[in-house]
Amino acid sequence: AGGGEGGGAPPPPSPRHREYGTTAAEAEYALRCLAPLLPLAFVEVVGEEAARHAPLVCHVRSDRSVTAIRVLVGMMKRYPLEMLPALPRAVEVVLKTLDPGHPTVRQALMQHSTAALKEIVLRFPMATFHQDTQRFAVGTVDALVVIYDLRTATKWRVLEGHEGAVSAVTFDAQGQRLATFSADECRVRYWETGSSGPLGLFSSKVGRCVQQFTVPPAHVPRRPGGGGPEHLAFRVLFAPAAVVLTRDSVPICEFAIGLR
Repeated sequence: AGGGEGGGAPPPPSPRHREYGTTAAEAEYALRCLAPLLPLAFVEVVGEEAARHAPLVCHVRSDRSVTAIRVLVGMMKRYPLEMLPALPRAVEVVLKTLDPGHPTVRQALMQHSTAALKEIVLRFPMATFHQDTQRFAVGTVDALVVIYDLRTATKWRVLEGHEGAVSAVTFDAQGQRLATFSADECRVRYWETGSSGPLGLFSSKVGRCVQQFTVPPAHVPRRPGGGGPEHLAFRVLFAPAAVVLTRDSVPICEFAIGLR
């Protein structure tokens, strides 16, 4: 009986594309076409594929989960603006392969999954990773900042306070504070995220915004034709006792912060 870890080899997965008379290549092509049009649906399909085949990597050396992750990251690189609404879900899909509850799967996919997260941070300024604390933060179009603990592959904090899509996120050097920027509301926020403990249950601190700053609207131009701001153009950085906002790698604002 038992599939997965510790049991016998699981039955081979059903190649569902054959039910519709299509080849695997045609199914993958259709999936790639879906990404920019229905990004959330695309991520759900890829996530299901990665999860279905993850237990097989240790038994029959299936590379389907690896392929699913690569397709996901490839589409995010190719269609970054279109994929923005699905970014948090895409991060969760990758994190699911790092679940310590399935150590053999985690070990088998660690290299590919961590490479995918690094690529997301490189491409999307609203995603950031702190190596020492193993925390990964992502800003959402729903005005939230979600912080994950990569050691447990679970949510660690959800920060609320922005009133528009979060355009940029970064940790300080210690990984205990966060700077965020929303181009929609022209505002930078400075957060204390608190110390260790799942979802803060064992911490005396809670994630909270301790300072916020207004960015002059002239520094946040809109796209031609009445579109929204260029979300991918902005980044926030920590400087000594300050948070710096950049656009296209050029500093445009600097705000003094109170260090505690």
